[in-house]
Amino acid sequence: KDSKKTMPALNSYVNNTNINNKSITINYILNKKINKNYLSNFNKEQCKRNLKKFASSYDDSLDIVDFFENNNFLFCTGEINDQLVNSLVNNILFLSYKDKKDSIKLCINSPGGSIMSGLALYDTLIWTDSTTNTISLGLAASMGAFLLASGTNGLRFSTPNTRIMIHQPLGGIQGNATDIEIQVKELLYHRNNINYLLSKFTKQSITLIESDTDRDKYMTPIEAKEYGIIDNVMNSSDSFNSRLKNCNNIRNVKKSNINWASFYYPYNK
Repeated sequence: KDSKKTMPALNSYVNNTNINNKSITINYILNKKINKNYLSNFNKEQCKRNLKKFASSYDDSLDIVDFFENNNFLFCTGEINDQLVNSLVNNILFLSYKDKKDSIKLCINSPGGSIMSGLALYDTLIWTDSTTNTISLGLAASMGAFLLASGTNGLRFSTPNTRIMIHQPLGGIQGNATDIEIQVKELLYHRNNINYLLSKFTKQSITLIESDTDRDKYMTPIEAKEYGIIDNVMNSSDSFNSRLKNCNNIRNVKKSNINWASFYYPYNK
């Protein structure tokens, strides 16, 4: 009931402070039911410090998400299925509409999954005008390796200890003889299509691709670079510092919240 009396005082204090989200700060303080008499006892500098503290504690849970969204980072982790791909497709279309000049950075840590889901994601990346920056972390196997190789030439990266694996499509087929024959033809179509696209990405011959994918072929990042699946092995942040936005509208991104040794953000010094 004291909000009409309290709001002008809060506005005067907040307007004199360097807080990014003033409306959130005011609502936060009002919801905490801080008495206006209690606020009036603070001197101006002390009030500034407390308002900054309240804003920082509220914003910390949001900053990391805002940072990745503002820098077009997307994460393809775990099994590649319809649910994961639908989420990624929505984000890719949104980011490409928001800023067509900035590349989409797809971080991959996946053992593979559905062929059709992976191809849907690949088609979406091709459909947009944005360049695609692929980065592998941990494991990029099967469809994960395919998506890693599908990135824009010169923008395909891997961390030093990632394992990369390619193989032919897997499938369990049941039913009568006619249905099995239909499914086998479909599986062979996908194998030939994947091999053709891998040959296109890596500049290797289809004969070599067919031979190497006949069984599981594991590679280190150095071997994957020689094979043509990636372009560079990341051992520092030099490749990314120039590509990351400084995000002046992002509030107090804590370095401790970002636990990747391969990334370092200059404005967190």
